Amino acid sequence: MLSAESKLCRWCFAASLILVALTKAAAPLNASAGAWSAEQSSGKHREPWLPFTELPSGAMRQELYGDPTREGAYMYVRLPSGYRLTYHSHVATERMYVDEGMLNVHVCGHPSQSASEGAAILVTSGRIHTLACVSQADCFFYLSVDRRFDVRWYPDMGACPD
Repeated sequence: MLSAESKLCRWCFAASLILVALTKAAAPLNASAGAWSAEQSSGKHREPWLPFTELPSGAMRQELYGDPTREGAYMYVRLPSGYRLTYHSHVATERMYVDEGMLNVHVCGHPSQSASEGAAILVTSGRIHTLACVSQADCFFYLSVDRRFDVRWYPDMGACPD
């Protein structure tokens, strides 16, 4: 039988573990000196932004979980209005959830589709596709990849071969 002091001690230990876990969860991720800071002063997008180096200049990301250069990851992505990616593919499967703006997505073998706020997009491994931010304002979306984020470009491809 545990004494009241032992029960209290176990409760305090469990509470301290929860507090440590919550403190780590609230710590800023990837707050580096090179982080983009134009929107940090106010508004919804105050976290530090990093260049999305695997994509052409202009794309930015916030790494929320994992390291996309090494493993599966979850990130928040910002594409400027009018930003377009040429045809490309990934080894990783991409899962996107549009938070703001409108994306136009064309996966070869399927009709082009527009995805606005609240839409989910799935591009499976190896599928050749394009992506563009077609809204007046910048596009923001959550991106989940199931393995390292790589890009294979098809710059000379004017359209899908289908």
